[in-house]
Amino acid sequence: MTILDDRPRTTLHCTTPELAALNARLTDAARDCLLLSVQVLEGQLATVATHARLLMRVVDSVALLDMLCALGLVAQEAATPWVQPRVTEYGVCC
Repeated sequence: MTILDDRPRTTLHCTTPELAALNARLTDAARDCLLLSVQVLEGQLATVATHARLLMRVVDSVALLDMLCALGLVAQEAATPWVQPRVTEYGVCC
């Protein structure tokens, strides 16, 4: 059994060589997991970046559809009917 003394505090940590080896393996596995996660995220970011233009066009199109649907819903549920304004030689007339 190994005793690890922690001088600033009044605690005493005890371990065994087997437990220390398992702890080292766990630390290495956690580090490897984080490195693999970073690699996967960087790969996904590179893939998304190549399609960013197309993605922005899709986002703009969905935003336009959302705006048109909301305008149609407001016009449909209005207390007074909405009509298309008529432009005459004297100006705009409803």
